[in-house]
Order: sequence, then C-alpha cells, then structure tokens
Amino acid sequence: MQKTVLLLLLLSATLTTCLSEPVYITVLNQENQTITDLCAVVAEGASPILINSTHVYLNISKPTLVKIIVKNTTVYEFITEPNHAYRLKVKVGRLVLKLPKYIKAEITILSSNYSIKVDSFENNIIVVENVPYGLIKIKLIGATTEEYVCNFQGGVIEVKEKVSVKWLQLAPLLALSLIPLTIHVAYTRCKKNIEKKPVKTRPTAVKRSLALKRKSLIIKKSSPEKTIEKNIELKKHVRKPFLRKKKTRNKSEVLSIADLLNRIEY
Repeated sequence: MQKTVLLLLLLSATLTTCLSEPVYITVLNQENQTITDLCAVVAEGASPILINSTHVYLNISKPTLVKIIVKNTTVYEFITEPNHAYRLKVKVGRLVLKLPKYIKAEITILSSNYSIKVDSFENNIIVVENVPYGLIKIKLIGATTEEYVCNFQGGVIEVKEKVSVKWLQLAPLLALSLIPLTIHVAYTRCKKNIEKKPVKTRPTAVKRSLALKRKSLIIKKSSPEKTIEKNIELKKHVRKPFLRKKKTRNKSEVLSIADLLNRIEY
C-alpha cells in the first residue's frame, strides 16, 4: 500500500510540472522607471524568481493571486494566468520634500508604518524615490516637534516650521533679561537731565570789577548833552516832598509892659 501511495504522489508531481507554464512580470513606477528589483513579488502556491533587474519569473499551472509590495505596502495585486507576460505600472512615485534649514524629518507611510529618516543640513530640498501613494506622516524634529499628515499623490510637498512659545514658562527668564536694559535706560536718562541743567555760580570779585569797568566805559562814551537832557527830564518829573512851615515869632514884636503903657499914653 505504501508503495502505491508514493507512486501516485510522484505521478501527480510530474503531471503538474509538465502542465505548468511560465509567467513573466515587469513592474514600473509613475515615472516609467523599472523597479522590479526593488519590489517584493508574492504569489500563492508558487515561488517567484528574479531573473534580472527587470523581470520576475513564475511557473504556474492555474490562475494565481500575485501581490506587488513596495516598502512593506501592497501597491498592486492581480490574478495571473499561465503563459502570460505582465507589464505593471504601480502607484509608486518620487516624493520631493521642501524643508526648513537645519532640521531632521521622519517620513512614515501610515499603511505599513514604514519610516524614512532625512535631514536638511546640506540641502533643504530632499528627494525620496519610490514612495507608495497614500497617507504619509511628516514629523519635523527641530526647535519644536511637529507632525503633518498629507495624502501623497506625487509631486512636491513643502513644509514650514511653526514655532510655538510657552510664555508662562519663559516669563521669569524674560523678566531677568530685561533688568540690565532698564538699568541702562534709566542711567542714560538721568545723565541727560544732569547735563541739561545749568550750574548756577556766584559772580567772583574779578567778574564784578569787570562789570563795573564796563558800566563806567558806557557812561563815559555817552555825550554830555544827552546826560543834561536826561537830568532835566528827571527833575521835571520828580515831585518835591510837602514841607510844613513852622510859625516863628519875630523878637522885635515882643513888647514889655512899660512899652505898652507908653503906647497907650500916646
């Protein structure tokens, strides 16, 4: 019995190999570049063989489901027929990413959680080849960590860094940094006010003597006629003070009693 079972198995294997036919698959991206060697081709009940950088060979005897996987993401699946050649254009393309200068970024394909790390230290325009179309997450790692989710369908994606400042945490540091500035401003204003105020100094004896000499020179230079006219005008306008006259008796009018009697007799 065992021998008969083994013979039947060998016959079935030989029949399947005789009836199987080859299948050739070529994979292209959206830029019409051949990426067969960058893909993973999976077939049910068959083992694909990479012949060269452009073709994958399958040996099947019946219709078989084949999947094309790029960066852990299934980008295409179809049912192959024996004795056929397939040229497939899958939804995989070039990602051009414009980043701010001097930051790191992480690109994650959300369908497979496959991540690619890039940076903009040398160039802020980054090109990533053969990225599957669909939702991707771009994470910026710089002064702050930010995340953007976009639906990639080819082309250029420009990302700008947004800076968010936590003012409550930075308030004490800002207050301390403003102290030297306020002191400097107050000092400069006080200095200006002191320079503007004139210093009052008492005239010295030398200055007084010079002032008197100048006055005497001015008086000498003026003509005598003008001085006389001025004096006359002053005399006209000056009022004399009112003086009361004292009543005085003449000594000659004072008479004695004998004189009075003699006058009466006459």
